[in-house]
Amino acid sequence: MQGEHSVSCDVVIAYHEPAIPYLATAIDSILNQQDAQCYIHLVADAVPEEKAEAIRQMYVDAPNMFFYRNEETLGPYRSFHSVFDSLKTDYIAVQDSDDIALPHRIWHSVTALQKSQCKIFGGAMENFIDWRSNDSQSPNSYLEEQGQIARSGIQEDYCPSGRVNNPTMVVAKSAFEELNGFADWYCGADNEFVERAHQAGVPVHFSDAVVVLRRLHKNSMVQNEDTGMHTNFQEKSARRLRDRYLQFTEGFDPKPFGSLRKELSKSIEKKNKFVIIGAPRAGSSLLVEVLNRHVEVCCYSELFMGGADLKAYRLKPEQYMQDTVWRDENPKEFLEYVYNQNHSEFTTGFKIFADQNDQACKVALEDTSVKKILLHRKNIIRQYVSLHIAVQTGFWLKDTPNKAQNKCFHVYPAALQHFIDKHEAYHEEARNLLKKTGQEYLELSYEDLVGPEKHKHYREVFDFLEVDASVDVSSNLIKQNPEPLKSLIKNFEEIEKALKGTKYEHCLHGDEYAFSNNEEPTATPKEDVVLEGSEKFAIIATPRTGSTYLVEALNTLSGVHCYGELFNEGITSKSSILQTLHPEETMQDVDWRDDNPLQFLKYVWRQNHGQRSTGFKFIIGQDEEVYSELLADKSVKKILLKRRNIVRQFASNCRAALFKTRTITTPENRNSSKITLHRAALLNFIKRSNRRYVVAEKKMTASNQDYLEIFYEDLVGLKRQDCLKKISAFLGAEVIEPHVSPYIRQNPEPLIDLIENYQEIADCLKGTPYENMLEEDELEQKKGNFVIIGSARTGSNYLVESLRKHKDICCHTELYSKGATDSSPMLTRLDPAETMRSIAWRNAHPVEFLNGIWKSTHTRSIIGFKLIFDQSPEALEAVVNDTDVQKIIIRRKNRVRQYVSFQIALQSKVWGVRNGEQTQSANITIDPELFKEYASHVEYHYSQLLKRLEDSGQEYVEIYYEEVMGPNREKYMEKICTFLGAEYKEGLSASLIKQNAGPLSKVIENYEEVEAALKGTQFESMLYQEDLDCSSAKVSAQVEPGPLVKS
Repeated sequence: MQGEHSVSCDVVIAYHEPAIPYLATAIDSILNQQDAQCYIHLVADAVPEEKAEAIRQMYVDAPNMFFYRNEETLGPYRSFHSVFDSLKTDYIAVQDSDDIALPHRIWHSVTALQKSQCKIFGGAMENFIDWRSNDSQSPNSYLEEQGQIARSGIQEDYCPSGRVNNPTMVVAKSAFEELNGFADWYCGADNEFVERAHQAGVPVHFSDAVVVLRRLHKNSMVQNEDTGMHTNFQEKSARRLRDRYLQFTEGFDPKPFGSLRKELSKSIEKKNKFVIIGAPRAGSSLLVEVLNRHVEVCCYSELFMGGADLKAYRLKPEQYMQDTVWRDENPKEFLEYVYNQNHSEFTTGFKIFADQNDQACKVALEDTSVKKILLHRKNIIRQYVSLHIAVQTGFWLKDTPNKAQNKCFHVYPAALQHFIDKHEAYHEEARNLLKKTGQEYLELSYEDLVGPEKHKHYREVFDFLEVDASVDVSSNLIKQNPEPLKSLIKNFEEIEKALKGTKYEHCLHGDEYAFSNNEEPTATPKEDVVLEGSEKFAIIATPRTGSTYLVEALNTLSGVHCYGELFNEGITSKSSILQTLHPEETMQDVDWRDDNPLQFLKYVWRQNHGQRSTGFKFIIGQDEEVYSELLADKSVKKILLKRRNIVRQFASNCRAALFKTRTITTPENRNSSKITLHRAALLNFIKRSNRRYVVAEKKMTASNQDYLEIFYEDLVGLKRQDCLKKISAFLGAEVIEPHVSPYIRQNPEPLIDLIENYQEIADCLKGTPYENMLEEDELEQKKGNFVIIGSARTGSNYLVESLRKHKDICCHTELYSKGATDSSPMLTRLDPAETMRSIAWRNAHPVEFLNGIWKSTHTRSIIGFKLIFDQSPEALEAVVNDTDVQKIIIRRKNRVRQYVSFQIALQSKVWGVRNGEQTQSANITIDPELFKEYASHVEYHYSQLLKRLEDSGQEYVEIYYEEVMGPNREKYMEKICTFLGAEYKEGLSASLIKQNAGPLSKVIENYEEVEAALKGTQFESMLYQEDLDCSSAKVSAQVEPGPLVKS
């Protein structure tokens, strides 16, 4: 209906096929607008012609309605552009095809623009869940994260000047032309458009009025498994947004960023697909990282690695596609899905190694639409050595040198030759296939990627992939083993003699960075470059982000000296902070400092106290002149310190100011009095803090400066040691010992116990991204029950005994062991009812027995046990279904050694040997076919278990025998403790030792028969590996035993 105050507006509704069930409601809500004349432009985006026609027939008699159809997918923003020249009025409204416009939406929005003289309107919307189509919890979790009412004007990373909820947007046609429309993107163009408008001075009107009901369902763009929350596509789009915002500098022209007048293609421009074909320790991880730093590229890592967690790659396929067994059996279909993950927005690829999946390699090599990057390492001897060191020490991906003590190992000439022959044969086969099929490919070496001309080769890769080659990117990964090979190979002289006269001889002595094109390497290794003088760094922070703790922690690092707040306005000339500088007396005068801040800063850098790195902390807002100098100086390394829970940060800041307490060392010093927070001050603090960090990051990124982002929650939480290691690597320092701070948290209580007007603040934050921060404990760690699940001879006994040494962990052994008796210690240690100590009762009531384990009284807060496959299907089913029980999956990479160890234990009845006990030599004859069946059976159990856990969205930790028993076991014990919510303490180890560590050729009686039977299989290399030396080999299930758990 129209009244005397009616307005006119064009409404564009673009829809795709999954939205058809909701479309009629959306259209009707526009047709029923009050006091508004609406011209509806309905665009069917690649909808089948018969379905689009059926929709048209439904509304053929509707007034002022126009119909369009795209033959191929254009996406919502290009569809919007396609009808722009057909618009009738001065205003344009976006209407999502699955949302409902309230009757006053158009009138309210246009009237608000006319009264405010603004050009863009953003209103509020009420979220509601469409349960009809919801077969997952994603809409519910989205509602919990976003709130019932979503308001425009909120400042967020993806729209720092204030977002406009896209379903509520109304734009003046003149402004749309002035900005040249949306960016030429499939996703995120609405946020980019609004931020570009803000920065270009186009006025935006925000309203708290609810004008749209937003439907949440599993097929919407923000909910579906391709582009929705927490997908790789969403994260990549967010990065592209942040990169775009850096280009919005003062006085910029907004038009080139839009695409309204760009000639419309028939469909979205297809981006390139690519694959990196390489081998371990040839620089593939470095190349993946470099590619992912380019905003136009999305590169997955080893998608076909045995045991790969497909969820970790943020792939969102159908449930059956998350099964690695299905992936291995259907590589072509799986790769088609991978390449379509990003809706052609990004050039997409992944890396694969020759021995991971032969069929997948073949599919990728033969597909002429996929660009090929062949990656190898010219110094193949170093590659072999690096691989063994990584396996031995557990250092695979690092931004700090591998400083493990035990890096030297024995190289077997036959195994080395096998490695060389295998890798060279594969690369030659790949080259011949590509040449035969007339495919172009790019060949790169590790030496290209790490050498002095690495940036030239990065540009070469970008050119090959047809993305912007002018982008300057880098990697934090560094060479882990720079030592001469003579210090890494125990039998160096034997290997030197074996390679003498071969083309590999020079690899033992040459500097691999000297490998360039076909030049021979130099015979003399380069000396390490030693920086003269002190490197500079600055901690850039806002108050109450843990900066005092960080300063103290940095001063425990070898080669680092860190001052406190040298530019704090509140310090006096007698402050210890200034006294530690030992400058001329005039420089100890804060007035002189304030009059000569840059001269004072120069003096600070010269006071290195004999340390390699010198720095200080700077609180944003202290001295603008110094701040500008710090951000502009590329020679100063920046640590950007933030706090995720900005509400707690504000509350902490207010309490510190009120009670005059900045740090405390004992609980007695805590003050738990409630305080009143001011709403306006809180909102202003959030806005100001966010903008300050955005400005800093923009400036540093624009000048291609690397900086390190650190969060308070990581710095003081259970992962603080990992955080400190990350910082030390950034500064080129070394962690001397675990840092223990004298400071403690001042107010760990819930905010409801600290804020007098808690409900007022809760109402103020309702519907904002900060709403949940009121209730969450920023350092909360999970504690409770756990189970170790695996197969025999995987190091589970060692892990159980190690965990028992933790003061907070009670770990039982195999409580469902079929060989246990009523008097077994594993049962007598329990403290349930007497009946539960009976094996007969346990076998008859496995689930009740399990419940009794959890209820068993114990002084330790974390209780668990280990469960071997096949011991109790009922208990395993119950454990898998219980999402409150944490799962530790323990495996063994070398299936051959696992099987041999299992057979020896069965024969000898010896299942564990401790320090000081003698190990008996044992020999065994094994049937190769029985071994293959065993390996397949074990892999089947693991794949089924992981599938169940992933399908139900449960977190778990996967750990390997080689990690638990290896020299770097402390790192993995820390990983497990963190997962369980237990603070890690060094020294969690067992007295058990390896039983069968010798070469398998000395243990297997029919070794030659086994060697011949395993030749050419995924098990072949396992025969030659020393115990604990094993790469991530994969075994596919070849037989299908009975199901692991009940359906």
